[in-house]
Amino acid sequence: MTKKGKFIIIETIEKVYEESNDSKLEETFFTKIDPELTYLAKQFKTNKIQAFFISLIFAFESQEESPTYKELADHFCCSTVKIFKFQEEILNLIRSGILLRPFWNAVVKGRICKHLYRVNSKISRAIIQNKPIPQIKENEISNIYDVLSSFSQALYNRDDDNITTEEFFETVEEIREANKHFPLLKKINSLKLDVENFYIYVHLIWNTMRGTKSFEIRRVIDIIYDKTVKVVEILQKISSGENVLIEQNLIEIVKARFVQDTQVALTDFSLNLLKECGINITINKKNEKNIIFSDKIPSRKLIFSNTEMEQLYLLKNLLKERKFKSTQKRLTEKNLPKGIVVLLYGAPGTGKTEIVKQIARETKREIIHVDLSQSKSMWFGESEKIVKQIFTDYNFYSKDCSKVPILFFNEADAIISKRIDINISSTGQTQNAIQNILLEELENFEGILIATTNLSNNLDSAFERRFLFKIKFQKPNIDVRSKIWKLKLPFLTQQNCDLLAEKFDFSSGQIDNIFRKNEIHEIIYNEKVSFSKLMGFCTDETLSNTATKVGFV
Repeated sequence: MTKKGKFIIIETIEKVYEESNDSKLEETFFTKIDPELTYLAKQFKTNKIQAFFISLIFAFESQEESPTYKELADHFCCSTVKIFKFQEEILNLIRSGILLRPFWNAVVKGRICKHLYRVNSKISRAIIQNKPIPQIKENEISNIYDVLSSFSQALYNRDDDNITTEEFFETVEEIREANKHFPLLKKINSLKLDVENFYIYVHLIWNTMRGTKSFEIRRVIDIIYDKTVKVVEILQKISSGENVLIEQNLIEIVKARFVQDTQVALTDFSLNLLKECGINITINKKNEKNIIFSDKIPSRKLIFSNTEMEQLYLLKNLLKERKFKSTQKRLTEKNLPKGIVVLLYGAPGTGKTEIVKQIARETKREIIHVDLSQSKSMWFGESEKIVKQIFTDYNFYSKDCSKVPILFFNEADAIISKRIDINISSTGQTQNAIQNILLEELENFEGILIATTNLSNNLDSAFERRFLFKIKFQKPNIDVRSKIWKLKLPFLTQQNCDLLAEKFDFSSGQIDNIFRKNEIHEIIYNEKVSFSKLMGFCTDETLSNTATKVGFV
């Protein structure tokens, strides 16, 4: 191959990446790109196969992706088993420090397809800047982040059975001793922790720095120890508070239903300790993607029946801060559950979602919006953990809020519907397990939760008493519809509003659709919409002669 041009390494990597697509990793493919691999191997100071995987992972990273085995297999159009043949070469790249495998707190033995890889930033930078590839020193550590990452790498080696439990702890002690000059390790060493608790502590620090608020302690202990008896012993001590990390106020227990699910998190004392070492890992709630901030919600006037308005007025006033605090105090004094759990149910398109937003806006509370479809995990057993994590995250997020936020389950039908007979459906067992966890969480819930559903008739009876308020929304009657028409399109005469309300049995969501069409028409044609045209919009709103309606929740 020709070795001219300013960006020869990048161009060669690009060619290897493109040629590898759908290559199935066949021998003919490697023969075809042998000149490119020979050149790259010389630059990276590796063998050809290692150069190939460095190039592929760099190419994925340039697209802001960190590939798993599964994603690589999809790119090559082959099975993951075929990639496993090259696993030793990949592990050698990891051991040399050329490839890095970031630690994630959900490591489970056997889940090798979940492992992520990235190219060492020094090599990536050299490739991009067209500079000579630097020699990576094995176990090179220049800052506290490298130190914490090296502890995690030791756990990876233990997880892959590359080292025994004893060798793992020896490695941890070696890293600890070699880097004791770093301020953070000086602080931690002054706590006089044994190697076992030392590792648990630094592991939690590293995961918290990476954005994980808490983790299930068993997942780490399961990797470290082969003996189940030892795992159970440690879990029992932690869950009962008989652990030095808890006694010294370094970690705290996050509520869990079972001992094996015990989650731990850093205490405020630990966060301050880290801050003293120049590490501020306070979780920035402003970065949460599923948060709706009250000051970002536009004001909207909603019209409901008198019965609905009366119940909504009560709920809105309850959630005003002074009333809310007084209510929770009174309920606590009476030994009653202090959580406010609300179900909004009824016809679609009646404004259930919007009323939650408007209540949040008026009471200045943030909304944590939960997509319940994410709980339908393809991995059996993961769905229950996801649901449990929702409440764990809510509790942590609430601690950073000036006011208790609203946990919002929109379209909650999938999770609060009637139970499935496990003899009829293969998914019934998982579905029922999810509901059991949700029922348990609601029983001990201390915040504000609002759920919406269109299918109230399919509500599992076990959930009925968990909801303190159950507000039913009917499709608006003629009088209410007329008021909605007048609110949305004030240029209409009252007679026209009454006529539209009588002729079309629309929900507020459907009327909102007509309003939007009116605005679009005015922009495109630069003219006011005639009443006859509005009637046409209304006729088009129905999908068939059976008057099937569409709307929103």
